[in-house]
Amino acid sequence: MSLEQTDFIRMAYIDGRPKRVNERVIDSQLTRLIGEHTRLIGIPPIKFLKLFNGSPERWLEKKEIKTASLRLQKLCADLDTKIIFANLPQLTPYLLLARNHMNLDIRFLIIAHSVGSEKWLKHWIALAPLIRKQDIVIAATQSCKTALVNLSSVYKQTVCIPLFIDCHNPVQRSLANKPFNILMIGRIEPVKNIHNAIKLTAELRKTFPEVRLIVAGEFTGRNKEEIDLYRLQIEKVMHGTNSFDIVQWVGPVEGEEKSQLLSSASLLLNLSTDPGETFGFNLIEAKTHGLPVVCTKWDGFMEVVNDEIDGLFVNCFWDRDLPEIDMDNALLCCSRILCNDSFRLQLSKGALQAAFYYDYKKVIPRIISEIRNADTHLISDTRRTEFEELQTANLINLKEFYSETVIQETSFVNNRYFSFFTEQNGIKHEEWMPIAKRFIHHFAGGKCND
Repeated sequence: MSLEQTDFIRMAYIDGRPKRVNERVIDSQLTRLIGEHTRLIGIPPIKFLKLFNGSPERWLEKKEIKTASLRLQKLCADLDTKIIFANLPQLTPYLLLARNHMNLDIRFLIIAHSVGSEKWLKHWIALAPLIRKQDIVIAATQSCKTALVNLSSVYKQTVCIPLFIDCHNPVQRSLANKPFNILMIGRIEPVKNIHNAIKLTAELRKTFPEVRLIVAGEFTGRNKEEIDLYRLQIEKVMHGTNSFDIVQWVGPVEGEEKSQLLSSASLLLNLSTDPGETFGFNLIEAKTHGLPVVCTKWDGFMEVVNDEIDGLFVNCFWDRDLPEIDMDNALLCCSRILCNDSFRLQLSKGALQAAFYYDYKKVIPRIISEIRNADTHLISDTRRTEFEELQTANLINLKEFYSETVIQETSFVNNRYFSFFTEQNGIKHEEWMPIAKRFIHHFAGGKCND
């Protein structure tokens, strides 16, 4: 689909840079490549904050919401667009609320990457009463959509379209990959199981003396205390396995630096059991570099990696409060790839072939098609809820928007609805996972329903 065919689509977005590297990489890819197929109009963050008069929370006041709606209407008129790419999630509920208050002829493109963490699950709870049929809701995987529908039937309108990448310059690999570099990319948190990867590498060293683990990422967490605790845990594991000479910490990487790491690695390792995981963007980055993957059989990974074709799955179970990884199985998977040059090359070729499924030239036209289809929906919506009702409602008062699981099996059902607009991340991981499990149990090797 050429630009000439789609140049009538003008779409606004917030032209800023997310703080975290992984979010920045995905956001920059989305805006840059979508921008080749649409007239993408960047709104400077400062201009957007003026729209909120400095504080989006003020929009939750009855005396402010009409002003907010009028400002949003004027912004779209000035930009000559009826479509906004909601690429700054923390502002999305406020924008939808303002749009709905005056029933404005505005559509939102909303892309779901994550669902199951406390922050994201409560975000999608906040959006459920505000989504309209003319909005374009896209989930990166079927697993992600299943989790959304487990929250609310509103999300049945979600369309599954994968994340995409530029595949124009795939990297051909050779077998000259010694020392064996096992690469991990992404946030360094307990749910990413870096500590288990260190133990795994130490065990592999007994058979492959030249193996080493390269960790590219930054320590993240809810607060400094959590980050420091995980640093201490990592240090204890390093001491206990005598791994200081086999683990290299290179920090967060982007662009050419990341490409070089992917090109020089023997395999990409991803042992995530993160409830906020869905897609694993580094899995498709690995494909474009012909890099075999060993990853947990977790969430969207099951849809991205083709077992025995471009990577291998590590068994993952969730029979107790927290997910568990079969580390013996992880050792076997890594050993199979490292000990067999021809198998490694076979997986590499499979990865390069699979990469083209995610080529933006194939994927973005599907998004454009959904935007066009959204134009056929009338602005009126039977699911409309008045601002006054939302302002005073607890979640239980809006039960028509939520699944029975949300209403009957969660402790926050009596929370004020507007409390879900603000970013919430206050529950400890070990306490949150049994709550999230009600909605995302299928993440651990589960089979998703259409």
